[in-house]
Amino acid sequence: MLNTNRIRTMTRMAIYEEQEGVEDLKVNGYFLPDYLISKAVGSFVTYTIAFALYTAAYWMYHFEDILTIVYSGQLNVVIADFLRRYTRFLVPYLLLTVLVYLFRGMSAHKRIRRYRRMIKSLEDSYEEEE
Repeated sequence: MLNTNRIRTMTRMAIYEEQEGVEDLKVNGYFLPDYLISKAVGSFVTYTIAFALYTAAYWMYHFEDILTIVYSGQLNVVIADFLRRYTRFLVPYLLLTVLVYLFRGMSAHKRIRRYRRMIKSLEDSYEEEE
């Protein structure tokens, strides 16, 4: 005879495996702090590359002004200004990255726990049947 509870559970498990399960298993392969650090490092690298491209484009566009500043001996002021801009936007960007991936990691771990409970309930129902 068909067990409708078992069929529902197996259907929910199959839907989860098809939709979110693949990504959740990747996240679950890390401890949460390691996952956050890897994502923060990736964000740091991409932000640094983007800022370097922005700075290069800015300096190319204002090349004459930059040369005037270099010859006047105030290049350290300009570099300090760009470093201030770099850190002013880097810190909130990294904080936002950590918060987003903290939420994603905690949600993935919660869904994995729920999935494991479903597996356990299926195993228990099979044992009760025997």
